[in-house]
Amino acid sequence: MIPRPLPGAGRARLGWVTRSAWWMVPIVLLLGVTIPKVAQGDWMRGDSGWYAAIAVQSWRTGSLWTLFEGPGRPYFNKPPLVFWIQGLWMSIAGVGAWQARAATIAAAAIAVTATTMIARHLAGRRVALLSGSLLAVAIEFFRRTREISLDMWALAFMLIAALAMIHIAGSWRREWPWLLAAGAAVGAALLVKPLVALAVPVLVAAFLAWDSRRGVARAIGPWRIAAIAACVAALAIAFAAPWYVSMIRIHGEAFVAQHFGREIADRAAGLPVGGTLQARPLWFYVNNVASSWTFWIAVGSVAAAVAIEKGTGRWLDPARGSLRRFGLVWAAGWFILLTAFPDRRDRYALPIHAGLALAAGSVVGGRSRAVARAMRWAPGVAAAGACALAVLPVRLQRPVNEQWPALFRWLDDSAIDRAWDGSFSGAPAARLYLETGSWPVTTRDPTGRLIAQPPVGAIVLYHRRGGWAPGTGETVVWQAGDLSAARVDALPWSPVPLDDAGE
Repeated sequence: MIPRPLPGAGRARLGWVTRSAWWMVPIVLLLGVTIPKVAQGDWMRGDSGWYAAIAVQSWRTGSLWTLFEGPGRPYFNKPPLVFWIQGLWMSIAGVGAWQARAATIAAAAIAVTATTMIARHLAGRRVALLSGSLLAVAIEFFRRTREISLDMWALAFMLIAALAMIHIAGSWRREWPWLLAAGAAVGAALLVKPLVALAVPVLVAAFLAWDSRRGVARAIGPWRIAAIAACVAALAIAFAAPWYVSMIRIHGEAFVAQHFGREIADRAAGLPVGGTLQARPLWFYVNNVASSWTFWIAVGSVAAAVAIEKGTGRWLDPARGSLRRFGLVWAAGWFILLTAFPDRRDRYALPIHAGLALAAGSVVGGRSRAVARAMRWAPGVAAAGACALAVLPVRLQRPVNEQWPALFRWLDDSAIDRAWDGSFSGAPAARLYLETGSWPVTTRDPTGRLIAQPPVGAIVLYHRRGGWAPGTGETVVWQAGDLSAARVDALPWSPVPLDDAGE
């Protein structure tokens, strides 16, 4: 029996799916590894609860320009863009695990799509599909979606900027929209994390200079490359400047000391920040890259399939040279910059993984029938696996530490609706706000200066890593894990200084 041809409309739909697979497949793979158990576990671990509380409060109170981390405590650590996005979304969808993580998954999807579009422009659809898929399944990339991640949003904006700059270098007649897009994207990244994104014009310019004799940038000279990079940087600074200038004018030295001093200068000097008591070694990001085992399994599988079918000579196709050069410059550039910065964290390495996905896709992206068949089956396999994981009784996320529900039960049973901050600011206070709708009463300003004393009979909350412990004149009335609550029996209130035990 000869199969009947598809009707015209059916063929058109099938053709659209085939033509769109280069960006659709990576997104399906990303959702397959991020959606299962998205509502499971302790989503407030690390800074996620703190970020969520600041974001939700900003929309509840309407204080969007100056963010607050508690009553009378302005939050100057980071710029506000992700807090605006996260707060608006959670104000609509509600406060919870899947709502918090959904915004980061959206940022990851933007980053994966930008990666595939860069590969599509430099090396074609097949390599774009492979590069985006390699990034989507890299565990050191997708595991960041378990939290509210400023770094994921910064990566998304930086990849959009790189894509726009690569378009400018091509044979496009109308360049100014791409120039504006690149400047706005870098500016948006600057409103996510300070200063970091200014490396994007430099790295893309380095790629264009390397590629100028043989690839996408062969039609432009070094002076034009430098001019493009300078214009993008200038537009980005102009885009981000209004918030920074207004913060300095409104808050003056308090903002400058916290934002540029403790958050940038102290980290650059290698001083302990955020609970880290010792610097990570120079090979920290080597370990991070090596530990992305799902990425290396995927790369090895594709490389083996291409080598068996086509031979290793297919790995270095000159037609994919521009993408290979961009991936290497992007990965190596971020690796050097992040390694030179003493405050080394796993979450900072996201740009390295994007560059490696592009470079690996350009190397092993040969026209292999086995790889093509596997990629056709990949979305279905990912969807089936995601559904199975969603219904199976397996734990993918770390559960909530029992100390937190125990605290909230005790506060509720004791009818305590007003607690004071002994050493409970930041993430612990954010949990209290998200659970009860109220912050602990502020006792110290961001510099640690005492600004209010709890009265006799007040309940003061402490965290082991908060820098203070109950002192004379206080009676500990509840304790669990790192948390304790003390009743003030006599004034003056005098908690005991306590060294941070570190992460």
